[in-house]
Amino acid sequence: MQPEAVSPDNIPLGIFEKSTYGSLKTTLGRGDLLLFYTDGIIESKGGTGVMLGIQGLRAQVSQIPVVDAGAILARLMSSIGVWAGPEGITDDATMLLVRLSATSRTLNPLQVAVSLALRLLRRGAGA
Repeated sequence: MQPEAVSPDNIPLGIFEKSTYGSLKTTLGRGDLLLFYTDGIIESKGGTGVMLGIQGLRAQVSQIPVVDAGAILARLMSSIGVWAGPEGITDDATMLLVRLSATSRTLNPLQVAVSLALRLLRRGAGA
């Protein structure tokens, strides 16, 4: 899998009242994957004290074969954990992987994030 970074700075997965957030639009096709992650993933430090960063995350993702989303996330968390070494990941480490099942269309990542959050909340509420 060859990851492509499409990242406006500051997509609001954790929203603060007085912050400004960027947005972008991109075209996705059936089967495309979107990986949302918290800063604890890319700010995790390896044995040398260097942060993983976006390029490091892309390198980790590119080494994982495309299978189901759960298996991808498990392998990704495992490989990042190995990279982080004995100290482990010391900040929040949350990832959400989404596979697009609809036909190709243009989506706004914020709309996708909000839509997913609402669906998860509804499921949690028993709806």
